[in-house]
Amino acid sequence: MSTATKQDQTALVIAPQWVGDAIVSIPLVKELAASHQAVDVLATPAVAAVYACCPSVRAVITHPFAHGKLQWGLRRQVAASIRGQYQTAVICPNSMKSALIPWLAGIPVRRGMTGEMRHLLLNDRRTPPQRTDGHRPSMLSHYLMLADTPIQRSDIEPFGKHRPTLTPPVGSAKTDDRRWMVLCPGAEYGPAKQWPAEHFAELAVEWLSQSPEHGVKIIGGPKDRDIGLAIESLILSAVPEMNHAAENQKPLNLCGVTSLLQAFKEIAQATVVVSNDSGLMHAAAAFNVSVVGIFGSTDPSHTPPLSVRAQVATLGLACSPCFQRVCPLGTTACLNDLKPAQITAMIKATNLSARP
Repeated sequence: MSTATKQDQTALVIAPQWVGDAIVSIPLVKELAASHQAVDVLATPAVAAVYACCPSVRAVITHPFAHGKLQWGLRRQVAASIRGQYQTAVICPNSMKSALIPWLAGIPVRRGMTGEMRHLLLNDRRTPPQRTDGHRPSMLSHYLMLADTPIQRSDIEPFGKHRPTLTPPVGSAKTDDRRWMVLCPGAEYGPAKQWPAEHFAELAVEWLSQSPEHGVKIIGGPKDRDIGLAIESLILSAVPEMNHAAENQKPLNLCGVTSLLQAFKEIAQATVVVSNDSGLMHAAAAFNVSVVGIFGSTDPSHTPPLSVRAQVATLGLACSPCFQRVCPLGTTACLNDLKPAQITAMIKATNLSARP
């Protein structure tokens, strides 16, 4: 290896493929930026917007890597294009294929967690943090173990210097005095993470009833278009007069019609965000927006929204967290029994909707 110090070297981060994980990796990126000349991130288009909102990143290199596919030719092509540019690669995902590009590119230091038959691809292997009290370790502790000097769980300040933070995209400044509740009803993992459309709609109706300045936006990706339409329809059915109101007074269903960066702009302008355990929940926390994160089949100690302006809504049933995509009991009681009135009470009791 070159005798140059770390401050003279550049680092490449291989990004996670999920938005929420990408946001939680931001403190790792900042740690690397403090000890390297520059940090670039290799990411799929699905998460590139996350790193575009992180000033610690010099450049975001995007390529269309697909979930579950090797894409050997593309990986060799990308490796050839970056050969000789980096001294350190930090691989966030645990898969074998995610470690291929740094190995093919001959990057001297290739760091990642031990696992999935990649012993020969990595030469700086770290041991994943272990469970405590039966709970999975937080993803924040997982990623910070990949810093140049691993940061132990006891030293992490999740609401301090290690909190994931993002800079709002250009154009995120509010242009009106409306008090927007942003609903994020999607969950890529599966229906066991999705609060019912009826509950989102009931919550929205209560919010809208407070004043003409209270508005609702529904945000999600193309896969969330149907649930977005369902929520919109349920709101309009509950408040028939809204069908004849001006367009800017109706609920705005933006599911499937915004890019992730545009979704970030909407979230950054929100008064309060109510979201399933998803990437957009983490975005709201990272933009320091008031947020209620709804947890059903997943564990709020594993992927909590890290912000003092965030609250977690969960029933803590004996059967949860089960980490299943579909409820194995067929009831999804962990979400169905979490009522809109409980979320409304959380917002009012903790003054989550107050402006910072």
